[in-house]
Amino acid sequence: MGGAPLSSIKLGEKNNKDANIILNQVIFFLGIIGFILTIVTFVFTFVQKTLLFPLKIYSLGTIFTLFTLGLNPFINAQGYALISMSTTLIGAICNLCLDPIFIYGLSLGVKGASIATIISQFISFIFVITFFLRKKSIYKYNFKEMIPNKIVFSVILLGLSPFIMQVTESAIQIVFSVCLKKVTNSNSDYTATMTILLSALQFISYPLNGFSNGCAPFVSYNYGAKNKQRVNKAIKFIAISSLIYTLIVYIVSMIYPELYAFIFSASENVTLLIKQYGRIFLMGTVMFFAQMSLQNTFIALNQAKISIFLACLRKVILLIRTDMWNRIIHLAMWNKLF
Repeated sequence: MGGAPLSSIKLGEKNNKDANIILNQVIFFLGIIGFILTIVTFVFTFVQKTLLFPLKIYSLGTIFTLFTLGLNPFINAQGYALISMSTTLIGAICNLCLDPIFIYGLSLGVKGASIATIISQFISFIFVITFFLRKKSIYKYNFKEMIPNKIVFSVILLGLSPFIMQVTESAIQIVFSVCLKKVTNSNSDYTATMTILLSALQFISYPLNGFSNGCAPFVSYNYGAKNKQRVNKAIKFIAISSLIYTLIVYIVSMIYPELYAFIFSASENVTLLIKQYGRIFLMGTVMFFAQMSLQNTFIALNQAKISIFLACLRKVILLIRTDMWNRIIHLAMWNKLF
């Protein structure tokens, strides 16, 4: 995520050489990170008679996934949105086709699902890698340019924002789950309700990411070309599109919160809980457009520090700290009363 905006800015500046260096730097570090993650996961998941064994198989596809996700934005940066979309679809369709064959046809169960996933990841990986070998690609592989230099620090800094977003998403789920278990005495219905509502938030955020990530190459390129008028138009388009979408989602969530229960096949008790608490939980979705669109826009404009601040604001600075203060105040009031 950090390399593609920087390379788009360089393309806008007509500095194709530096843009190409950024791609090759990203390839080098994706390879290093993928190799390390594969080895670590493979070594620490050696128990064959548990669910860790399928994870051990699945870990072999880590490097393919990293290259696919890491290089796909560079395809989008060149204006080949359809090819970029096809990369994701190819892997998903292959997985859907191969899963029944390996799970039921070859009677491999979960192990078969892992193998099918690896094959699908490999196919997507080959599709992405071969694209940059074509003549129409602006970017070209160059082993000399893969030697690390100072550009990589800018890539890492800019890529921290989406990384923080993903990490804090997991942190929020952990904090909520721990607190909910204590408050409800480990009632599974409440845990399931929270899981579904958090999944609904992720489900809602995907199109918002799509709007902003789709416009990001356009914003970055014109920012590099110093075309302020086009940059402003793109930012307005992202903001308005995101606002309209979140308003629609907000209205639907307020009128019919049980929709998420049906989407995730919830039980009757969980459906009632979602109907009771869903409106409160999803009340703030209308403001999602501001954080998501602005955060990704600042990434596209190479404003790493502001983007990182926005990534931390809702979940780290506000949400987790609010929950902690809520528990402290509740404990203080309890001690004072009793």
